[in-house]
Amino acid sequence: DVQTALAEPRTVVLTKTAAEKLFTQTNPVGEFIKVGELGDFRVTGVIENSDTKSHIKFEALASMASLKQLVADSLLSSDESSMKDMWNGWTYIKLAEGVDPADIEAHLAVINEETFADDDEANYKFYLQNLLAINPGPMMGNQIGPVMPLFMIYFLGILCFLIIVSACFNYTTLSVARAMSRAREVGVRKVSGAMKTQIFGQFITEAILIALLALVLSFVLLPILKPAFEQLNFAQLLFWDLSLNTTVVAIFILFAVVIGLMAGLFPSIFMSTVKPITVLRDFTNLKLLSGVGLRKSLLVAQFVLSLFLIISVKLIQDQVTMMTHADYGFNPKDIVNVQLYNTSYETLSNELQGQAGIESVAASSHVPGVGRTKGMEILMDSDKDPVELTYFSVDQQYIPQMELELLHGTNFPFNASKEHEQFIIINEIAAEKLGYDPVGSAIGQPVLTKDSVNMQIIGVVRDYNHEVMITELGPMALRYMPELFELLQVKHDGDKTKANQQIEAGWKKVNPDLKISYRDMSVEIAEFYDLMFSDLVAITSFISFIAISISCLGLLGMAVYTAETRAKEVSIRKVLGASSVKVMMTLSKGYALLLLISVIIATPLSLVVNNLWLDSLAYHVSIGIGTVSFGVGIILILGLITVVSQTLKAANSNTVEALRGD
Repeated sequence: DVQTALAEPRTVVLTKTAAEKLFTQTNPVGEFIKVGELGDFRVTGVIENSDTKSHIKFEALASMASLKQLVADSLLSSDESSMKDMWNGWTYIKLAEGVDPADIEAHLAVINEETFADDDEANYKFYLQNLLAINPGPMMGNQIGPVMPLFMIYFLGILCFLIIVSACFNYTTLSVARAMSRAREVGVRKVSGAMKTQIFGQFITEAILIALLALVLSFVLLPILKPAFEQLNFAQLLFWDLSLNTTVVAIFILFAVVIGLMAGLFPSIFMSTVKPITVLRDFTNLKLLSGVGLRKSLLVAQFVLSLFLIISVKLIQDQVTMMTHADYGFNPKDIVNVQLYNTSYETLSNELQGQAGIESVAASSHVPGVGRTKGMEILMDSDKDPVELTYFSVDQQYIPQMELELLHGTNFPFNASKEHEQFIIINEIAAEKLGYDPVGSAIGQPVLTKDSVNMQIIGVVRDYNHEVMITELGPMALRYMPELFELLQVKHDGDKTKANQQIEAGWKKVNPDLKISYRDMSVEIAEFYDLMFSDLVAITSFISFIAISISCLGLLGMAVYTAETRAKEVSIRKVLGASSVKVMMTLSKGYALLLLISVIIATPLSLVVNNLWLDSLAYHVSIGIGTVSFGVGIILILGLITVVSQTLKAANSNTVEALRGD
């Protein structure tokens, strides 16, 4: 019932996907799910999956009335239902018609001052954000769902703009090169009475028509490329809508006309202003943008962009490879993570332990290295500043199963119980932050949490990458808190298929009404980094391909132009005894120089720009000679193939026809 489903405390509405994930029965209304340490919630409804755009992504909606109940049960602090909680609450306001948002923000300023009047260190401000400005929008901490930051839009927009400008320039170059062969046509038309405006109109119309034909071709390609874009991670998270409508088509048509005008303007002006006597007598003497001018500068810029993108893509791929195959300090191989939900970890563990092929079973609260942890503050005494650290809740099997190195002290006892929750095992960095030197001197020492809970350090483990490898390794702790266990880690002997069958069979015995969810730890860690970087690799690779193609087309245009304007020179050289190879080298050396200049400019640029983002990562690859050589090799090979294809054609051209001017 829409009106009552979320009226009572501890009630929850699931999406259809979540219901199918959690329950075997078709209608789970009335059943219960366990929400971490918050306890059981009753399912009061199932809603259809939505494919509409929203910055709110959810699989379950819990009742707001649950907050007060959870605070009363001491499962949440009172701050989580107050204005002081900036991390877990979002407030949506629908303004009455005619209300100025500035008036509301004036009230928010008063609330802000009253809320933090007793906290001099608070630096918060309440303000309004338009619903349509959330996604894409500014990056803000703890947003309710995935967003695409504006800087990503600007970054991709700039790359697309550079690609379009390059394409327009290349069309101009190719048009001028081909227009040289039409010069006599223009001359004859002018002699026959054609006006400048008519010649201009002819060439500009041709350019616009070609752009519109390209638009038609793009509509043909769109269904082919559309699935690739829709498979991108952020496209799925943000529900990208790539469907066509009247407005979008109208914008595309206008865009094509503008591109046609941009690309065809210069050739149209050039051909409409050329003198008839010049082209009728000897059009090969026409020179356009000759010398080290605009066309060579833009061509160099195109290849600089292409080389920069190639090196950047290679570095991103190397970074992803490094993070997915790095030595984390723990061993995730042959470990299957089973989501516990409301299943007893002890019961399931007892069911699986001792089976052939199952080497060990451990319980934990999080998968290490994928960005999810819990946090707390501890201190040695009240006179010192607390140390912030992250912590995982684990059992006594966790350290040996993950092959962590216990440097000092002991592990949690085999028969750990509620009384052992006061024990804590810390890493080397945490011991150093607490002031213990050597770190082994921390063993047996008492520490106090911010909530005044007394704890005792019983062990120190060697530092390992418990967090994402883009951040500096920080202080962390392992605690024994069974109520926080979310995963059962099952390590097998390498026979994945058999282990999965044993896990599924054990789950059906322990919890037959609940669906099982399990994944390989190595795969889960690899997919996390793939989610972070794969879209960037895919997009930049695609843009790099387009940039290289356009750069080669630009080079092709210049080579064609040279072949047209130097046809008689080539013929004279051949008559005087020059071989085809010699002619080809003469025509190609200028372009080889341009490619070399591109490499000289792009290499340091790539080093500087890519080091900016690499240096922001705690663990990153370096830009070596192999990475640079890879990009340079691609540019030189493709560039030289493009040039040689035209210079070879010119070198083998008919000498008699060129000298006769046919």
